[in-house]
Amino acid sequence: MKGRAYFIGDERFTPSQFRRLSKQKQVEAMIAWFHSEYEDPVHRLPFNSRVGGYQWIFGGPYTADEKIQEEFSNLSAFETMQGAARRIEEDGFDWSPRPDNEPDDGIYSINDPLPDISEFEPDDDDEASGNVETLRHEMHTRLDQLEELVRSRMPTHGGMGHNQPPEPLDELPAEII
Repeated sequence: MKGRAYFIGDERFTPSQFRRLSKQKQVEAMIAWFHSEYEDPVHRLPFNSRVGGYQWIFGGPYTADEKIQEEFSNLSAFETMQGAARRIEEDGFDWSPRPDNEPDDGIYSINDPLPDISEFEPDDDDEASGNVETLRHEMHTRLDQLEELVRSRMPTHGGMGHNQPPEPLDELPAEII
């Protein structure tokens, strides 16, 4: 549970603070947590009635009861968790994880904003760390090596027609006509 926090509006609660909340506040925080992690499948999931309904591309379907108990079983009483689940299930029984809560795999979509590189700090042992002139020199050296490699891989012949075909015929042989 280290690093976990639960919210009611802008109010933040650590797990130990959450345990001390009233039952009503715990239910409120559980509902807020659940809706920050899960959503009604109608919002983002493809639906195909021929193959059984929603296509659970982000995982699921999950019930509020199972996810509330999974997250809060060591923080709250069973009856309190059941109360939160009942309130959530007034809006639906099957839930999908929000795709924006998936862990960052470092792969960016073309639609994602680019990462902010202004805060990038290279490791001390990183070969590329250094001043701009050193980096520029390294880049030019590598480009020169790449150009040489490309030149060495280019064919030495002239390409199409390099085999010197015979001159065109002015008259066709009799056997062709």
